[in-house]
Amino acid sequence: MWGAFYFYASLCVPSTLVILFLVPETRGKSAQQIAKEFERNGDGPQPQENGGAEMRSCSTCSTIL
Repeated sequence: MWGAFYFYASLCVPSTLVILFLVPETRGKSAQQIAKEFERNGDGPQPQENGGAEMRSCSTCSTIL
């Protein structure tokens, strides 16, 4: 009966540890500061010519994303 609970817990505990220790803190930082941190590490997206703003249209909902 407790098998599903223990299985779920065995997935949550390692996931929480990964998030706590490997994901960088972004609270209080602007998007530009976060992008610079990832650029230093070579992990993040490359800067775009239009300042990072990307205009795409969604044909399904006819809004601009």
